Amino acid sequence: MSRARQASHVHVVADNPGQAVEDLIRDWTVERRQTWAIDTGRPDPDPRGPLAVEADPAAPANLRATLGRGRLRADRDALLPTLRPEPPAEPQVALRQLKDLDGRIRRLNRRLEPQPAQRPVGHASGAEAPQPATERGVAPGI
Repeated sequence: MSRARQASHVHVVADNPGQAVEDLIRDWTVERRQTWAIDTGRPDPDPRGPLAVEADPAAPANLRATLGRGRLRADRDALLPTLRPEPPAEPQVALRQLKDLDGRIRRLNRRLEPQPAQRPVGHASGAEAPQPATERGVAPGI
């Protein structure tokens, strides 16, 4: 009702008008509002924020160090997923990974090859297509 600009209408279910008035008085004397997170308190008691406290020489040294480590840890955790994996320390591991990737590429290439139903006529069995008579050395018309 607090957002009403012109008029507010209330519909009440009651046995008689007296009961409706009594119900409205009882319900409206108790104030109920939504509670927002910002109304419950601030997690940072210092209005300047953690970066200002970290840079403030008047702040305790251990607090500044803790804030600095926390900021660095957050930066590292944000950047870590964007980094490439480290190369393996052992050459055998690298070779095994290379062979595995090579095998995956070969399997993909086999899947991309035309299937027997897609090959030209004469290639279904893998045999070469028949050559025209002129290529076999037979003269045309004979």
